[in-house]
Amino acid sequence: MTISGSRCSHVRPILTPRFVPVLRVGEPAESIEEVIEAIDDLSLEPRPRERQPFLEVRLALDKPVPDLRTHLEKALSGLPVRLIRIAIQYPEMGSNLADSLADVPLDEMAPEDVFIRRHLQLRDGEPPAELLAAFHELLGHVQREGRV
Repeated sequence: MTISGSRCSHVRPILTPRFVPVLRVGEPAESIEEVIEAIDDLSLEPRPRERQPFLEVRLALDKPVPDLRTHLEKALSGLPVRLIRIAIQYPEMGSNLADSLADVPLDEMAPEDVFIRRHLQLRDGEPPAELLAAFHELLGHVQREGRV
């Protein structure tokens, strides 16, 4: 504020951050169905977007769910919250790849062999053909760029 004589000649607002709560739904051991049920149970008052609480969703999955975000956004539709994080916990999948390949130096393996072994370790099966094709496309791009 600038005061000239007995009058205020200029007021400059000072913006201060507003407190916005962060809510958590789900525990790391809950399934997607349990989390969606917890979302349905949320009771929130309507607020302007900038005052809506942030929401972290936590859940456990056995395997990746490609359309998980779509399911969650559908469940959140119409609720006055802003989704900021989806925290996923997968069951323990055993040791890392390097530990399980102690007899084979990693730098002596082809990238495809590393990819397939890791997929076998994490998913109990060979990668599907379309996933392997996507891996080859990505590997080709990286090799053309000179990063391997």
